[in-house]
Amino acid sequence: MYRNGRDWNVSVPPDAVPCQAERATQVPVPYNQVLLVAAAYRAPAGADAAHCRTSAHDNRRYWSLLADDGNTLVCFTPRF
Repeated sequence: MYRNGRDWNVSVPPDAVPCQAERATQVPVPYNQVLLVAAAYRAPAGADAAHCRTSAHDNRRYWSLLADDGNTLVCFTPRF
């Protein structure tokens, strides 16, 4: 996937749910987590989930993916 301006070249996945929806608290089969997009950054070299932390004291667990040919780091946190 890549980003052109503010638009992604992929559509919203069919199982994506708005955070305000009642379904947002339910984990759809076959998944085991509901994830929220926490941030998107310009990816530094070697970017991974450790780069998602907002400070040295940020102890949240993050998942991440690289988009835009590795130029954008997208960070996710679990919804509890």
